[in-house]
Amino acid sequence: MAKSRNKDAHKSATYTTIGLANQEVVNRVGEASSEYIIAYRGFNNATGQALERGHKTISAYSNPNGAQTAQQAGFNAEIAATARRNSESIKSGSTIRSPRSEDTGMGSNHPIYDHVKTLDGVVVEGSGSQMKFIAALPKDAHDRANKIDQQINRIAKENGKQQRYQGIPLDVPTDQVETYRERCKTLAEQYREQAKGAANAGKPDIAAQRLKEAEQCEELYENIRDADISTEEAVNYRRNAEKMTAKDIARNSHEAGLQGAKIGVVIGSCVSLITNSYQVLQGDKNKGEAIFDVGVATVKAGGLGYATGAIGSAISATMQQSAKETVRGLAKTSLPSLVVTTCVTLSSSVHQLERVDLSCTYFVQQYIGSHINENASDTILA
Repeated sequence: MAKSRNKDAHKSATYTTIGLANQEVVNRVGEASSEYIIAYRGFNNATGQALERGHKTISAYSNPNGAQTAQQAGFNAEIAATARRNSESIKSGSTIRSPRSEDTGMGSNHPIYDHVKTLDGVVVEGSGSQMKFIAALPKDAHDRANKIDQQINRIAKENGKQQRYQGIPLDVPTDQVETYRERCKTLAEQYREQAKGAANAGKPDIAAQRLKEAEQCEELYENIRDADISTEEAVNYRRNAEKMTAKDIARNSHEAGLQGAKIGVVIGSCVSLITNSYQVLQGDKNKGEAIFDVGVATVKAGGLGYATGAIGSAISATMQQSAKETVRGLAKTSLPSLVVTTCVTLSSSVHQLERVDLSCTYFVQQYIGSHINENASDTILA
């Protein structure tokens, strides 16, 4: 009985250590995931800032028979890009954020910039960028190229309606980046050939104009950037923002879980190695049994570490965007990271941890999804 109690005490201490060791990962990734909650709700409970719009707002836009889905998905693309970039910045430890221009006091529907970068809340000069989102591209390759050519020419041509975007980064959907660059290169070559032809024909003004347009296409080629969201993802955000938000948070939770698993393996293997080595020296077990037990303990500790990181970060995200200041304060403590380890410690069996792996990602999606439609201020997305 005494040995059993000692074994349980060692196990409890190990699990608690794993939970505490995961606190930084859980809180950091939890803050990163909270960006998706902010993007969905259009409101930041931690700062009290109300955004111009969020995914939830766009979901309420009039869209009879889905006729406006492609157009409205452009707003979702801008919001999702902000959330993803901010999330990645937080995970990397950077204080740079990428808000939409209309959420920084630059006015609604800025004529040039859709996004800017801020450092400690101050807009970084020259950081503005424009996003171009063409959701309804033709399926035919030739027609698709023509559609993108039209967009490029609006910016590059001398009489283009969007010349104001010249010289600034142009963010386009992930799946359109290469097509944009290919068309910029092709158009630049065509305009240079036309410039030569005009010069040979004694038309210097036209030659100069075509040469300038070629240079603008080449500059635009360099300014094309990945918007960090695909066309399909943006459209899916318009169709089901709740599901897409849950998926984004679950992806972060999986990353936190993998980091937590590494921490769990290191702690679990070290503690088990010391404990089993002592038991071998005491003659309580042989070397074969000790090696087997160390392996089992390491696997369980890794599973617990994964669960702690994955589930803990999702809980932390919820708490960090709670309407209650007390709950937000608790989110900065070790509480979120100790939820899983406490549950396991209080449980009479940990056999479920042996199958934790990616099922935690599924749990996170279900956990988030179960809170979406609840009419409570503390839920993740409500």
